Amino acid sequence: MFDVAGPDRDPFQPTAPTNLSASYGAGNHPHLTWTASSAPQGVSIGYHVERKSTVAPQWLQLNTSPIYGTTYDDPIEYGGVPTWYRVRPVSGDGFKYSSYSNTATIFTHGQRIDVAQKLAEPKASVKEGGQFGMRRSYPNPFNPVTTLEYEIVEAGRVSLRVFDAMGREVAALVGGYHEPGVHHVTFDGRALSSGVYIFKLVSGGRTSLTKALLLR
Repeated sequence: MFDVAGPDRDPFQPTAPTNLSASYGAGNHPHLTWTASSAPQGVSIGYHVERKSTVAPQWLQLNTSPIYGTTYDDPIEYGGVPTWYRVRPVSGDGFKYSSYSNTATIFTHGQRIDVAQKLAEPKASVKEGGQFGMRRSYPNPFNPVTTLEYEIVEAGRVSLRVFDAMGREVAALVGGYHEPGVHHVTFDGRALSSGVYIFKLVSGGRTSLTKALLLR
């Protein structure tokens, strides 16, 4: 319990945490570290961690009980979704807060691409028995859901990721082993703004791209 130092002063006045950073931990889970707050002597400090992303744009508190340390491993694995974290101190009873830390950003498989260059690449590689590549998206334009159809000609690992017109990755739709054949996946753009989105299919050293227009 906190002792009140005066009628207008709350003694729970720690500084904001600093140097919050996010990296990739075991199993591709985000791993956070930060520098502890300083607080008056005798004040117990824990931390609450919050997260938001392009598909869940509202800040969400991840831990109900305060963390008494300066690290946190988010159990959710993100596949290409830009994600932001922040941390703030909380009193031992969980009812008093102080200022937020800086915001840390992490992109799982989140490389930027040169959209103009990538769109100039061949759309498909032909192999006997089928044609690798993105086949179509329907409907197009779409609001907010479209179905993507693509073909794989060799068994192996496949990734299908989504980029906006600035080359920023906004979602990962596929990431795993596929048998040869025609496949389908649904893209839900309800958390995104109107515009052109680019779908990048990669498998066995081949790359194929297509685009669709999200209209609100």
